[in-house]
Amino acid sequence: MKIRTDFVTNSSSESTAEIVIDNPMLLEILQRYKNLGAFGDHTLFGIGEFVSESEVSNIKKPAFHYSEELHGDGWASVFSSPKTLAEVLGEIITIIGDSSQFNKELIAQMKEELQQKEAEIENNYAMVYWSSIQEGEDEPEVIGGKFTYDQENGEKYIGYGSTEVMIDNPILLEILQKYKDLGTFYTDPGFSIGNYPRKAEISRPSSDVILMTPDLYGGTGEDEDSYRKIDPPTSLNDVVNSILDSLVVSEETEAEDLFEKMKTEMTERRDEIMGAYKFVDWKSRELLREDIFYKDSYDGYVDESSEFVYSPLNGEDFHYIRKAGPGWDEKVEEGFIYGEKHIVNGKVLVDFGSEYEGEEEGEKDEESYE
Repeated sequence: MKIRTDFVTNSSSESTAEIVIDNPMLLEILQRYKNLGAFGDHTLFGIGEFVSESEVSNIKKPAFHYSEELHGDGWASVFSSPKTLAEVLGEIITIIGDSSQFNKELIAQMKEELQQKEAEIENNYAMVYWSSIQEGEDEPEVIGGKFTYDQENGEKYIGYGSTEVMIDNPILLEILQKYKDLGTFYTDPGFSIGNYPRKAEISRPSSDVILMTPDLYGGTGEDEDSYRKIDPPTSLNDVVNSILDSLVVSEETEAEDLFEKMKTEMTERRDEIMGAYKFVDWKSRELLREDIFYKDSYDGYVDESSEFVYSPLNGEDFHYIRKAGPGWDEKVEEGFIYGEKHIVNGKVLVDFGSEYEGEEEGEKDEESYE
């Protein structure tokens, strides 16, 4: 079990989080230490009670409840979420922390007991709701995640708005709009067609563009449905594949037959699509508490980001970087680069540590649309 200690992050705009845990064994342990006076008179978290109004209404006595909402400058205690049930307890211990108001001896005893009973506690979860969203000045503007668990549906992790996509291509827009109107996608699909944001410093793009905020991951993390990372495009030729992959993994498709027809049309009109790109910006960023793809040995948050940009003037530019983010590792300094890949107009400038663990060179999860 990994436990983060004495770490918070400054919020320059907005940070919201809510954690609700239903676990009778965890409740018994935390309640016992609360009654002994381990947490002093005032805490920011609830044990056996809610500290504020909650998104979760079907639990009367949570083992642990935490709610955070910051606007403007402030210090956030939660800016990530577990991706598996095994990570939940360590994150709870992190949030409890070591306040000067706490009884240090009792807190130490509690942590030791929790660690000793970690396996039993994991088997007693009835429900977990963990949501964390941060909106800042860096792009993409929103990062965070949501982890849920219940005995009926199992574990599920979703990355929040960690990817932002802007594509100016009238042919591609025409095809997506046609199949959207035919009912191919659900009512609110993971893309939209609208006016270009004013904040984008692009020289007079067309008024209508494709905007997307797809998930970073597919799968639930369970054995039969393991996590799969959605590959961002590394070249202009990859863009349509990445769009299709995102729509499939995000489960945006309602009519599979129409979706297959759309893929066929995109294949048949490939040359038209390739010649119609005016601008592409596909960027993503995430703070990973437990890197399930690269297995970096770092006690902290791995900061992973990538961006593919295309314009007729400058051509194609893909840049991926994975580095040590905020953390408490005694050996690795924040900012240490684990992997980087930089390709400009087909020329590889930098490439190391960018393949997923066990991935063979050239291996692709999805069939190309070509």
